[in-house]
Amino acid sequence: MNHTASSASITRAYIGSPESNFSKLFIPKLLELGPCMLVFILQKPYVLSPKNSSFLLKQVLNIKQWNFYSIAGIWYWYFYSQWHKVPMQTFHSVNDPKLINLLKDKEFILSAGLNEKVLPPILNACPNGIVNFHYSLLPNFRGRFPIFWQFVQNDLNFGYSFHKMGTNLDNGTIVLQKKITISKKAFLAKNPIASISDELSLHASNQIHALIYAKSFQKVPNESAHLYTSKEFSDFHRIYLSNSGEKWSKTCQFSELLILEDRYIIHVKESDASSIQKSQLRMIGKSILITKDCRNFIIRKINYLPAAFFYFQLKHIANTR
Repeated sequence: MNHTASSASITRAYIGSPESNFSKLFIPKLLELGPCMLVFILQKPYVLSPKNSSFLLKQVLNIKQWNFYSIAGIWYWYFYSQWHKVPMQTFHSVNDPKLINLLKDKEFILSAGLNEKVLPPILNACPNGIVNFHYSLLPNFRGRFPIFWQFVQNDLNFGYSFHKMGTNLDNGTIVLQKKITISKKAFLAKNPIASISDELSLHASNQIHALIYAKSFQKVPNESAHLYTSKEFSDFHRIYLSNSGEKWSKTCQFSELLILEDRYIIHVKESDASSIQKSQLRMIGKSILITKDCRNFIIRKINYLPAAFFYFQLKHIANTR
């Protein structure tokens, strides 16, 4: 779907996902400063999944990857762009060669929330480069899911960076960087990582004016800082019945969606049920209570079905450990 309004006189562009919170917050702020071309990438969201999933689970995960919110988002932005009389384009990849002609005359390009690395042909086509938004005080927590890793490491120095994209991820020159104090409400939320993300995004959206007219830049001081990957994220969420209850307890602090034995996705939460000294499994309605080192965990769903369907498979795994 392409909105064909003229882009000849427009010198700014935004690249992002149609359903992301970045787009909802950043685009209106950009348009307050003048017309801006909207470029949306129809990317698949990252979905936590086991290595050896069943055929049925693979189909469910494929449906989850094709985010229906993306379709609704495209229609929303189509009418939004019509109302504001700005051009809009959609692509399935940020590295589509057709993007080169669209971006080569733009003086300022902002990207946010892309799951795909931008390759040199696109980067080289932009005379002033592409400014990217990142959820950390670079060079710390480069790569994927920075707020998650910062939360895991109990690092309370939260902030964000706008930086120039380069051939190495999150290593470009910093255009604007802010450290902010996260509210107590965000830390106590049911999903603190999402709440912290929302506060950072909202704060960053109010810096768009300063970002566009920024005059001083700084080089990222340590290009050897660790680059977190999707594999590390998946590995953290893998749990085994042979692990201790301490391992389960730590993992459940950060996510209720885990990978069990590389075959099952389980939805789990720590339970305050009365402790049982011996490790065991037992049924509680449609859920399964698992006891590890006197800690109790409720498994509510496995592979998006009630956990009771998988009781005997789980019991078999436990008995072979």
